[in-house]
Amino acid sequence: MSVALESLALAPEKAQVSPAALAIPKRTRDPRLDVVRGIALFIIFIAHVPSNWLWSVIPARFGLSDATDSFVFISGIASAIAFGGTFLRHGFWTGAGRIAYRCAQLTVAHLFLLFAIIGVAYQGGILTGRDLVGALGVGHLLASPAQAISEAFWLHWVPASLDIMPVYIVLLAMVPAMMLLEKLDRRLPLLASLALYLANAAFGLDPIADSSTGRHWLLNPFAWQVIFFLGFGFKRGWLPVPPRSFVLTILAWGIVAVGVIYRVLPDGFGLGDAPLWHGLGAQLDKTNVDPFRLAHFLATAYLLHGLLLAKPEIARARLLRPFERLGQQGLSVFVGGMIAANIAGLIILEVGDGLMGQIIINLGGFLSLYGIARLMSWYKSAPWGAKKT
Repeated sequence: MSVALESLALAPEKAQVSPAALAIPKRTRDPRLDVVRGIALFIIFIAHVPSNWLWSVIPARFGLSDATDSFVFISGIASAIAFGGTFLRHGFWTGAGRIAYRCAQLTVAHLFLLFAIIGVAYQGGILTGRDLVGALGVGHLLASPAQAISEAFWLHWVPASLDIMPVYIVLLAMVPAMMLLEKLDRRLPLLASLALYLANAAFGLDPIADSSTGRHWLLNPFAWQVIFFLGFGFKRGWLPVPPRSFVLTILAWGIVAVGVIYRVLPDGFGLGDAPLWHGLGAQLDKTNVDPFRLAHFLATAYLLHGLLLAKPEIARARLLRPFERLGQQGLSVFVGGMIAANIAGLIILEVGDGLMGQIIINLGGFLSLYGIARLMSWYKSAPWGAKKT
């Protein structure tokens, strides 16, 4: 199952903001959003560590969607919270300027991550005597460094497995256009998102990720935007939050059950040759978010949302507080987690993937991510600016 959540139970922001609303003090964070984002970030770390035993028990092994869907969906919700009000309170150009600034920050973080991973692979190659840089699929950079670096700035060169942040940059860049559509009619942004999703399915709009080979992005932003703007739209009030309903719950559990059966029992109780079952497998396209994947993600999101409405104390459980910390520092934890995953891969090469290796990479990896979250929280508190007592 996917890990998915949102502060869907909270009232969406209204298009008209009263003067009193503008004076509301800084909002408090929703722990549900941070907890689920933190869990998704740790799952992404697990999925990027080779020979990790935990890979066999992450949600993607039991369903048709995975933590990537959750991460993009939550990013849409978080973007609506962080940027949606700016457009209403300060106007379009201020909102667009803030989006541009954030995209620039993310681009710098993406380039730092890219070259940090290459650096880890280079040093690891020296230690292990293996060509780890070549294994990264960065041949374009080695053959034409100036061209590759230039294209990296414009996201025209995106090495395999590093798509998530570039996708987020592209999706965030679409927000100003969606906010303009919202001013015309609150139904238009999601209609535009759906139209773009269908146009991609019909015409193949996926961008090039490597001009030297013609390889396309692993995650096509023109498809993944539909998940991002569903999250954004729920929070902005473009769509009503689906009510808790017996019929919807049974339907959602049915979709989840199909996903579990497909992953755990690929022959589907002997249905493996049935046209419908065979068609399901043929259409499972992560790159372009096929409808089966989208339906599965929405089903799991609906069920988890219902659970956390019924039992809100779950998100505040002491056991989940470390994940809440991770979710509060999403960008830093994601970048650190990707670097840590590559370092974990080196550890596996040296000590093997036995019990000791698994303990080192998974426990050590989580503690590293938690340490990054705590450190960034400390930095953002700017303790050096506090007055001495």
